[in-house]
Amino acid sequence: MYTALDTLRKILQVAHSREHRSFRRMAFVDSILAVYAVVHGTVRMGRALDDVLYPGYQQQPLGEPIYIVAAPRSGTTFLHRLLALDPQFTTFKLYQTILPALTLYRAAERIGQVNGQLGDMLTALQARIDTSSFGGWDGIHKTGLGHDEEDEGLFVHAMASPAVMLLLPFAEEFEHLRFLDSWTDERRARLVSYYRSCLQRHLFHHPGKTLLAKNVLLPGRFEIVREAVPGARFVHVLRHPYEVLPSMLSLFTAPWRLHSPEIPLDGPEVQAMASLAIDYY
Repeated sequence: MYTALDTLRKILQVAHSREHRSFRRMAFVDSILAVYAVVHGTVRMGRALDDVLYPGYQQQPLGEPIYIVAAPRSGTTFLHRLLALDPQFTTFKLYQTILPALTLYRAAERIGQVNGQLGDMLTALQARIDTSSFGGWDGIHKTGLGHDEEDEGLFVHAMASPAVMLLLPFAEEFEHLRFLDSWTDERRARLVSYYRSCLQRHLFHHPGKTLLAKNVLLPGRFEIVREAVPGARFVHVLRHPYEVLPSMLSLFTAPWRLHSPEIPLDGPEVQAMASLAIDYY
């Protein structure tokens, strides 16, 4: 399982730097990283068990998945969830991108089948997690652990995602995450191998299905995805940038209100996020 350790070091460096010091933001980032460490360690163990319990996934063909790609806030979620109603497709649920291991998929499904008082408690716990973790996006992008979602969580595990800027709104510190296609051949190959293995696990768990994926950050890693999935087909959704940019900035800056309320909504940090969206166009 690939992890870009330089990104992890950079997150810690920026969160604790004098230049960007904020005790509120530092505590927020450290808390998130503590959760990440637990989840990431669990996923590594789950994937190691996959090789023992389900070795057949390694021969799983990927077929011709469909990827929906566009700038953020262009209607990809609506189209993705609409197409997902067709039973020929399988999509990633959000929890599956957080726990990308067959062993953990199946453990989560068994837990979800628990009935009675314990089942009610688990359902209530999931609802609380959804509200506390994703409730701030209601009205912008409603989501939750059981929702159809894009595969960005797979890249977050690898510390290879501009989503890091949801935690640290300093785009200039994470230039290496803007276009992963510009990484060295060795790093790209490791990321390709990891991503491909995630898709193989998912399709092994859903035999006979066609993967339906979506990702609004795909322009920064388009060649990596094409290398991992040579048969991939792409649906490109277009929306006018005058409508996309304000909506996209509302989405990305929502978490900033929790950990960095001092950042002005017309400041350089927000302008840098707009620049990233323009670059992806």
